Amino acid sequence: SLIIAGTDTTIAGTIDGAATGEGILQITGAGTTISGEVGLGTTSLSAIDVNATTTFSDATEAAAYTVDADTTFTGAVLANTSTAIATSGTDVTYSAASTTGTTTLASGTTLTSAGVLTTGDLTVTSGKLYLSENANASDNILLAGTGELHIGKAVASGETINTGSTSDDNSFPTTAKVYLPSNLSSGETILWVDSG
Repeated sequence: SLIIAGTDTTIAGTIDGAATGEGILQITGAGTTISGEVGLGTTSLSAIDVNATTTFSDATEAAAYTVDADTTFTGAVLANTSTAIATSGTDVTYSAASTTGTTTLASGTTLTSAGVLTTGDLTVTSGKLYLSENANASDNILLAGTGELHIGKAVASGETINTGSTSDDNSFPTTAKVYLPSNLSSGETILWVDSG
């Protein structure tokens, strides 16, 4: 394991696993910046565990991500198995198109995706999910409890916001809310496709 505990620390260079799916990067020091690539391809990590505010400036890859503090991923994120945003009050931003595996947002958390988001099942339990682009590919986006889905105004009429394989009537309970783009006019539509 590599533990970054210092406050306002910048780590330059590449962080790699010894082999595919090996090694854990844990961040406990607030204000950490990781400026290089983390675990891409044959050197992907087993886990990335973020416990303090962090910025990743380049692409990252691990089997599993657990994020418990405000984090910005500027480069692409590749979670080969799962992503958990687990602590209330945590805001996570993906600036690039990312693939996050089975993804869960705990109560009081927020995920903002500026690029196309590809996931397995994505469960938002009384948290908030912001999708800025069309053509996302999540197997099923489930809004549990008072979960919210916010669709950005870059998504235009006639575009497909998500193509899923297991979406069903239970994906959007009456307690949840979906916010459509503010510039969507009367009679315009956006599409949600169940390919399963």
